[in-house]
Amino acid sequence: MISIEDAQETLFADLLMEQEPGYSDWLFGKITRTIGRVADGTAKLTEHSDAMGAMKGRLRSQAVERRIVGEIESLPPFPERVRESDRVPGSRELVVNKLPYVISIQLLDDSIIVLNILHTRKKFPT
Repeated sequence: MISIEDAQETLFADLLMEQEPGYSDWLFGKITRTIGRVADGTAKLTEHSDAMGAMKGRLRSQAVERRIVGEIESLPPFPERVRESDRVPGSRELVVNKLPYVISIQLLDDSIIVLNILHTRKKFPT
């Protein structure tokens, strides 16, 4: 059984939103196709808690991606503020604030090249 709290995080918000033309037809078609795939065995039902966990994981991943892209996009005014790398000559390393990522970049006269985005738990490539 789905609780009100769970419904609030799923389709309940869709009922209150202003919807674009054709949204209801799209949603009906999506649900109909999903039910058909479950009925013929090409898809399986997932426990609600597992589905919500997967969705929250995807949302966290997207938030991390936005933070990393934001750090890269903030470089152009003063890219020299990024520390020089001790590991790769001619490159610089930008530590992503409050995340375990280091962005390796190279500065050219008119552009910035992203060489690598590395999670700090992984061994730096040599």
